Amino acid sequence: MTLLCLGSVKGSPGVTLTSLLTAAAWPTIEGRQKLLVEADPDGGALALRYQMPTRPGLLSLAAATGNTLSRDGIWDHAQSLPGGLPVVVAPSSPEQASVALRSVGADLGDWLSASPIDVLADVGRISPTTPAHRFLAGADAVLVVARPVADQLQPAAYRMATLAKSVQVGWVLIGDRPYSPEDVAEAFHFPVVAVIPFDERTATRISDGVNPHKLRRSPLLREVARFAGSLSGWLAAKHPPAPPTPAPDGEHQDQAAAVEPPVPSGESASP
Repeated sequence: MTLLCLGSVKGSPGVTLTSLLTAAAWPTIEGRQKLLVEADPDGGALALRYQMPTRPGLLSLAAATGNTLSRDGIWDHAQSLPGGLPVVVAPSSPEQASVALRSVGADLGDWLSASPIDVLADVGRISPTTPAHRFLAGADAVLVVARPVADQLQPAAYRMATLAKSVQVGWVLIGDRPYSPEDVAEAFHFPVVAVIPFDERTATRISDGVNPHKLRRSPLLREVARFAGSLSGWLAAKHPPAPPTPAPDGEHQDQAAAVEPPVPSGESASP
């Protein structure tokens, strides 16, 4: 079993989109299955986006875990997104999502540890009091999604320092400006696992409910597919990859210009 959590600390860098695309591109291994879980205490978005019911989903799963899940029981609470990706959707209500997460966390973590499933969980905003903390505690790795700007990087780095005491952590950067992945890795000492192009047009279409498979030739989806493959290998080897080179996004970045690393200063940088 692999449990990979994706979240953010500040801002809205695109955790749901990144989780969705990474799970869709996750390589399937013989004898194993994959599953996307919406574990965002602020409520889910996928059921609304794709006009799906919220049951089965996180609510029905929370009710079932009190009676001990069977080996294949989790699939009773999953639905298929367009393209076939199985997902456990969360209710859109923050109150319902938070209650469900508090109920499901411990039992589901124990169940997953003995199951041949690769689970990617969208845990939303990572805070000290998040109801998704049981997912974080049992994860093989936690990836923090952020735009490479100081006002997102600095708060996230403090939270990552706490998480790193018990779990592997790394960055997923959305874009490579104003700070490069090398700047971020050097300043905060956590690996940059991926740099995903900032592709607003493709992101908007997917957020509007377009099947991601129809957009697979976009730079965004091509880079996510590469990321998912290398991430699977990183988790299997239990060590972080070298920081990648920024993904091409149609624009050239002048690497000769000196950029001050984003050290905590209480100031924010403009993208």
